[in-house]
Amino acid sequence: MKKHIRQLKAMGACTEGLHFVNGFNTWKEAWPNIKRSDWLFWAAAKVAGPVGSAGHRKLYGCFADMFTPILELLKAPRLRAAFTEVASRIRRYSESEADGTSADAEMNFIRNASRADRADLADFADLADREWPQEMDRADVWMCEIIRKHYPVAPELGGA
Repeated sequence: MKKHIRQLKAMGACTEGLHFVNGFNTWKEAWPNIKRSDWLFWAAAKVAGPVGSAGHRKLYGCFADMFTPILELLKAPRLRAAFTEVASRIRRYSESEADGTSADAEMNFIRNASRADRADLADFADLADREWPQEMDRADVWMCEIIRKHYPVAPELGGA
């Protein structure tokens, strides 16, 4: 078994993702060929490090860049306002220093974002997938580009 397959399997990668990256000799070779933003973000998140670390804040900077343009699609004023605030807090967390104080405050806000708002966004994502599949495919390509802007080289997998 290839080293990167063993590592990804140990990290809990999905069968479909493992099958895809198995077509490449190394993880670094597979990274620029992955066309699914959820796979790229998952891999980056798995190796980001603990909350407050530079790696974790980098991941959230990437997330903020992915999240911000989605706000343009949210038409409901309450939902848009709630998610604009969360996006702002994500950005502030990603740009905070590792002093603990500001980073902790921003992470606590993000974690405590209304469950109803999260459910509303999940419903919106489901609707978008059904109603605008071509736009969502283009959005996935765009999100892959954003992730690779933050992670131009495959993140180190470590272990196994």
